[in-house]
Amino acid sequence: MASAVIHIAVAKKVNEVLNRNEKDLYLGAIAPDASKIVGTDRKITHFITDDNSDAPNINYFKSLYLHKIKNDYDLGYYVHLLTDELWFNEFLPNFVLDDETIVDTDGNEVSLKGITIGDIIYNDYTNLNVQIIDYYNLNFKLFYEEFTYPEPNIKEVPKSTFPLVIDKMGIIISNSAKYNYILKLDKITHFIEYATIYVLERLKADNLI
Repeated sequence: MASAVIHIAVAKKVNEVLNRNEKDLYLGAIAPDASKIVGTDRKITHFITDDNSDAPNINYFKSLYLHKIKNDYDLGYYVHLLTDELWFNEFLPNFVLDDETIVDTDGNEVSLKGITIGDIIYNDYTNLNVQIIDYYNLNFKLFYEEFTYPEPNIKEVPKSTFPLVIDKMGIIISNSAKYNYILKLDKITHFIEYATIYVLERLKADNLI
């Protein structure tokens, strides 16, 4: 899945067009990744129906909730799912050839030895988070201001867990100087810009904007 910081960046770019409630939209944009906090499988919070895919089933989600998207939290949740759909179906396949081979930042094929693709991606996230925050001037202070939580119509992430979802942001925003295996800032910013256009087009097609 795209990192929480990437999801916030896409939500910010989308909101530059929509001008919605920033706090509610951002909270919705990170909520699906709170599956561990909620104590459930990410397949449930991401509406994944294919055991061979990590991409959300957007049609399945829409069949349940499209008519219930009534606030900016719900909209942010949908933005998250659309971003992950693009991430897994179009972006990540450029770097992951199979379960044992990746294409590194120099374009070389690298065989994985004793490390999973998930480990590699999350290592890259850790190294890139601060760069993405600086590049898009992301404001996370708003999460720690007085905040009246929205009433979610999407029930997979309960309202009672929202404080934990917000606290999680403080944990993941860190940086290190380790090697980036497959992701560089220029590739991520390209994805964020493309995802913004993609999400806005999908929201328009669904008559949500």
